[in-house]
Amino acid sequence: MEVEAVYHKEKDRFVLLEPVRIKGERSRVTIEFPDEDVLFPDVRKNHSEGELETDKMLREIRAVRGFEAQYINDNKTDEERFADELARSEKYSA
Repeated sequence: MEVEAVYHKEKDRFVLLEPVRIKGERSRVTIEFPDEDVLFPDVRKNHSEGELETDKMLREIRAVRGFEAQYINDNKTDEERFADELARSEKYSA
């Protein structure tokens, strides 16, 4: 489906000219700019496809935690987990 949008530089965002409802949380799009509107035609200065800031952060987290790490739901709050880890470290335990 092709939809027109206008880029607003001062807000650094695109505004669709027609309302569209997207099924998922993320959707890949292709954007074409007229050559005369682009200051940096070198594509290496832009993010590659799928290279979102959240993807970069996720890669960094996995590099620290490892790819095999899994989330375990123990029904504790973050504060409770943090307190447990402090106590387990023996550095801050009473």
